[in-house]
Amino acid sequence: MELALHYTPENWYCYVVDSKSSPLFYSRLQRLAKCFPNIIVAEKRFNISRAGHNTNNAMNECANILAKPERRWNYLINLQNHDIQAKTNAEMVRILNLLDGANDIEICVNSDADERIRYYLINFIWSFEELKLYKNDSKNRGESPNIFGIDLPKILTLSKGYSAASLSRAFVDFITNELNLEKLLEQLNKAEFGVDEHLWQSLSISDNLNAPGGFTEQCYVFGYTTPFITRYALWGSTNCLSGSIRHDVCVFGLEDLTSENIFNIPHLFINKMMPGYDFGVIKCWHKKLKERQKIKSERKLNLEYYKNWPQTIYNQMRRRNKGTIKFSELKCK
Repeated sequence: MELALHYTPENWYCYVVDSKSSPLFYSRLQRLAKCFPNIIVAEKRFNISRAGHNTNNAMNECANILAKPERRWNYLINLQNHDIQAKTNAEMVRILNLLDGANDIEICVNSDADERIRYYLINFIWSFEELKLYKNDSKNRGESPNIFGIDLPKILTLSKGYSAASLSRAFVDFITNELNLEKLLEQLNKAEFGVDEHLWQSLSISDNLNAPGGFTEQCYVFGYTTPFITRYALWGSTNCLSGSIRHDVCVFGLEDLTSENIFNIPHLFINKMMPGYDFGVIKCWHKKLKERQKIKSERKLNLEYYKNWPQTIYNQMRRRNKGTIKFSELKCK
């Protein structure tokens, strides 16, 4: 339904199918893809778990497929099951243009994130040299100053955030052309839970990497969570009018559409609306978006909100300064 409503020839669509899915489902998707020049179903399949195992590999597979020069796009948006588009295509293009080449990735600072990072740091080595991170091995060696001015071996700064993210074309090209993620993916996959919440986050904020479109580790190191607009989820039951909770996240129903709040979120997508729970809410939501598409309206878009997004401001400063930006100059949230 999502593809049927929002399909546009200007976009590219890449699907990775869980290896546990039935052969019939996979073959039907393949046949669908043959009808459109811009829909791709990856040949490689992965055994994906709720804990996130192999999700990074699946996302990276599509990134590599879509990074071919002849496939023109400006942002790659990583999504999962039950993510529903919250903005029309026109609104989304307007918003992403305002991000001005910056990634939109959540970087979370809390006890859960600390616990996961601690596991990784205790059990694995994260130096560029150990990870063989750059394809050009000479870039993995040597030292660089950290944010306190101390020279250390080049190390990837691990961080956590939701897996949904909007990645700039420059960032994806850098990752696919310059980096070798094999060892990194292998080590991230060893954790028990939330495996898919560290890849883009760590690659985006590591100052040693200085990836195009990325953010900085300074906000993270000093305890600031960096928000994101790619996907909205309502955690807990307090404001969940449907009363349905799945993995601590509200499953929206028709009851939730009586609240104006959900129509005014700044996010690009919503999680979760599930056809097996309430097909009506998806149908009604799609009807609202279709009406906006027809009249080509932009529903109360707060353009200044997106222009002043922390990642956007940082990347604009980085282009102007062409050097290190002090913490005192940063907007972290």
